[in-house]
Amino acid sequence: MLKNRESVPQAVFDVAQWLQWIPSYVYQIGVGISCKEVQRITKTWPTCRLLGFEPNPESFRSLVDRYPGILCCCAIGSTAKKDTLYSVNRHKNASSFKTPVPGRRGQNDVVEYTVDVFPLNCVAPKPDGPALLWIDCEGSELDVLTGAGFMLSLFDMINIELTFNPPGNDWPDPADIHSVLLNSGFYLQSYDKPRLPYVQADYVYVKGKMFNQCYCSIPQSIIEFRNHLQSKDSVSCT
Repeated sequence: MLKNRESVPQAVFDVAQWLQWIPSYVYQIGVGISCKEVQRITKTWPTCRLLGFEPNPESFRSLVDRYPGILCCCAIGSTAKKDTLYSVNRHKNASSFKTPVPGRRGQNDVVEYTVDVFPLNCVAPKPDGPALLWIDCEGSELDVLTGAGFMLSLFDMINIELTFNPPGNDWPDPADIHSVLLNSGFYLQSYDKPRLPYVQADYVYVKGKMFNQCYCSIPQSIIEFRNHLQSKDSVSCT
């Protein structure tokens, strides 16, 4: 759930600028320990309100006094429960619910925590303005989306980190995540350059009403959006 990354995803800020869109709310699922992403968010959108969720108790304590919004010490998932969070040094104190694999780089020094997990629609207020959902939770992305329920439809843009060569077992298939978002009315507008060795990148999805083919370099996204428009036309003609 937690990273100390030197670089900050750029695509989400580019897409917002291209579409002339400014969020009133940013909901963060997983907060960077260095607050670099938070700093960029508040600098780019100084009037937006932040709501963050960070389950790692040590990380929460180091962040709570400097987080420029409301920060909650819990995880977001598909159901309400207690679960084991593993904190490893792979990404300088990265945390994940996925069991570390012994022998993998950076996964031998592990600290375990028992933390609370809640579905987003049980702990987050409904945004009453343009809202961005920022998901960076090291293998729990699909659980976050499936547990969001009706809340998912209240977001206009979703920035989500996908991992194509995961460092452990049971990580969600990015294709399954894409399908969930597509079926929920979101289209892939852009993405950042993948990072090795895990082939991770932040992907930016927008609601169909915001999707703009002129600012999309992903042929499959354009095809999916056109198919959506054609299906709407077919329904309206019947």
